[in-house]
Amino acid sequence: MATSSADDGQANSTSQLDAAPVSPHGPAHGSFFDLAVELRLKVYQQLFCFAEPIKLIVDGAGLFKHERTGPGADKIPVHVFRVNKKAYLEASPVLFKCNIFALDLSTLRAGLARPEPMYKHVESLEVCWTVGPFWGYVQTVKAAGEKMPALRKLELKFEQPRALLAASLEFCSAIMACAPLIGSPELRLCALLSGSEWMNGADDQYDLPIRTALARAGSTLRDIQPHPNFHVSPLTRSILPELHLIQLTGKITPSLLHKIEQHVCEMGECTWVRTGEEDSQRHADGTNTGQRIHMRWGKSDSPVVRPGVPEVNMLQFYPELSKSEKKKIQEFFASFQQVVGGTSSVGFGNTTSRQPTTGGTDQAAVRPPEAHSDADRQTRCVGNGVSAQEDVNTATHSHAHNATSATSAQTGPATPPIAHTPEENLQALQALPFSNYHSDLVSEFVHPDMKDDDDAAWAAVFAAIARDFGIANTGADAGAGAGAGAGAGAGAGAGAGAGAGAGAGAGAGAGAGADTESG
Repeated sequence: MATSSADDGQANSTSQLDAAPVSPHGPAHGSFFDLAVELRLKVYQQLFCFAEPIKLIVDGAGLFKHERTGPGADKIPVHVFRVNKKAYLEASPVLFKCNIFALDLSTLRAGLARPEPMYKHVESLEVCWTVGPFWGYVQTVKAAGEKMPALRKLELKFEQPRALLAASLEFCSAIMACAPLIGSPELRLCALLSGSEWMNGADDQYDLPIRTALARAGSTLRDIQPHPNFHVSPLTRSILPELHLIQLTGKITPSLLHKIEQHVCEMGECTWVRTGEEDSQRHADGTNTGQRIHMRWGKSDSPVVRPGVPEVNMLQFYPELSKSEKKKIQEFFASFQQVVGGTSSVGFGNTTSRQPTTGGTDQAAVRPPEAHSDADRQTRCVGNGVSAQEDVNTATHSHAHNATSATSAQTGPATPPIAHTPEENLQALQALPFSNYHSDLVSEFVHPDMKDDDDAAWAAVFAAIARDFGIANTGADAGAGAGAGAGAGAGAGAGAGAGAGAGAGAGAGAGAGADTESG
């Protein structure tokens, strides 16, 4: 019988496929486990990963079971686990790690009462907090984290607005976002704006105290604490190392949301910061406007006001001083001010104390020519072999006596202060109470700046102190002067046209310094 050309071609192609040899690169009867591990995991993800949370319930034996209600309840191909043990060990972790498991608070507490193999694989958990109490959220999270060591994300959903307030306050106290070195999970909040504060199923046992606290004028989020000594233990990475995110989701009115946004941590650095807003009308219903506000708990870019924390007065830890101790301290400060005041006012090179006054009784004590007479007297005494130090002390005593008389008279607008010699200052400081606290008394009256000194006697005093205490003259105007090479180790440096500083040494060196100053 004749056949068409089309039929002949189809018959020929079929016979050719049947006669084709099998490729040597693949087995004729392969196994699923001959694929690479990466490919097998991709297959498991296609089978066991879902966008919607998987709802769990607890059976009569206290074991978690899948709640087979809803359109997607039968989509989980659990029969794959029955292929063999290898398939179960490879596929079951993918199911537990890639999905979010949703359950209510009572189911969670009942399931945590006994261990299950799935606990070590669950990474995301969604808990619906539908019943009381309004407190104990942090402790529940710690209990879940201890049973589920791989838990990374935890979301708490609330139907009651004031339950969301209590949860936000408790978690803000436990998570220290302003201390990054300690390490804490990230805290976020998703507020579903509602038009009414009254929700069905509210428990007055926990809801009424919060309403009463918020009804007071000027109330804050801290006022809803269950008792004055309310304390929450920190929630850190050392306790739950894998937990990275805690999210609070619930319905709340704009007025209650304002209370949350005004809350600040005890350190005054962390607050709630808005991260985004969305308006979805498809989620709107009788109790939800469809507007969602996303916030995070952390440091704010703008400065925040620290809450009223009582200041600690450190003086309360010290006993009050006795009358004798107070008197001793008063005497110390009075004598110290007198000594230091005289030293700083006269000092070395302070010419203000030797300026002529208009109403003093003794003008010779403050006239510049007296300085030359003191220098001449010093030169004569040194030439006759008499100690120059005694003459300087005598001259200084006379100046101090005249200055004291002028001060007591108070006849002029400017009265020179009391002048003391360095030896007197040293003795006075050593006689003060608490003098052992001064380790370096020399620094109280030794001043290296000598450029304003126009009295050669002061140069001799400085040289004597430098010799006794081993102080080197490091002033900016110190230099080699005339007569220094004459053999006595004296040096004179010319100032800015005002005078010269001379080092005490042999008589020739001192005389040369005086001549240089007079020039």
